[in-house]
Amino acid sequence: MTKKKCFICNDTLGMLKASCITKDGYLICGKDANRLDPKRPANTYRVPIKLSNFISSHTASEIESLLGIPSTVPYKEHPDL
Repeated sequence: MTKKKCFICNDTLGMLKASCITKDGYLICGKDANRLDPKRPANTYRVPIKLSNFISSHTASEIESLLGIPSTVPYKEHPDL
């Protein structure tokens, strides 16, 4: 069984780390998710419900363009495969 990883930073997502799922099923860690909201502190992993809903309504490529950085993972493995 492979460990689930953030598609932006390739960080392993454990049970105690917050994560969100994009519209097309990719996972993003709480640290990268909070980078979408400039008012959020950079060192927190908690993701507010509004931000989680925003991420779940966008695809991974849209999130990449909103962050302005490409993902560090060249091949994005879909979690359902």
